[in-house]
Amino acid sequence: MLGRTEPGGHHCQYPVETVYSYQSIDVSYHVVEPPFDGEIQRLLYTDDTWSVTSDFTQSHVTSGRLRYVHHNVSGVRGDYFRFRVSALGVDAASEEHEFHIRVVRQQVQVRTRPRCAVPLQNVTGARESRVSGSADLPHKIWS
Repeated sequence: MLGRTEPGGHHCQYPVETVYSYQSIDVSYHVVEPPFDGEIQRLLYTDDTWSVTSDFTQSHVTSGRLRYVHHNVSGVRGDYFRFRVSALGVDAASEEHEFHIRVVRQQVQVRTRPRCAVPLQNVTGARESRVSGSADLPHKIWS
């Protein structure tokens, strides 16, 4: 209860009701200049496929539904994109920000061994006891 003293010394009290409802505030990002050597992709809720996007939210970032895919294999070690931020209808569109990406090339060799004691044979009948090769994995990024 809130109260105040009226002229003449009378004290009046008023009931106060506080209405509070928790609301998740999701920050929205709009890409105004996409990366030069890659693309920003968002995992779609509808069919779990990755799609190029220029709009995403903080919950996409937090839940791992956003990624950067680097396409330049010529050895470039970084990229960046420019974006604007808004939240709860408050648009900070006049201010742009940059997100810098550092690309680290990774190479992995994969070697497998048969899990049975019987030697494997290929179509020509030659015996093969192990398979080896190498593959390039997607580039790991750090901001």
